[in-house]
Amino acid sequence: EEKKLNWDDRLQIAVDISHGIEYLHEGAVPPVIHRDLKSPNILLDDSMRAKVMSFVQVLFDNQIADSFS
Repeated sequence: EEKKLNWDDRLQIAVDISHGIEYLHEGAVPPVIHRDLKSPNILLDDSMRAKVMSFVQVLFDNQIADSFS
């Protein structure tokens, strides 16, 4: 059965995504820019809490940048 999202769930997903991006920009060392933020890169758990994923491009870019340091 497909679950429809109510506005409270949608708002919580948006808040979760913003917290994830804030962490990447402000809390991660070194700071990370995701570069590919789109709906397929947002995972929802059973409680409809969102997680930002898909860091392949970011990790690859960081490895290239590190090789020039």
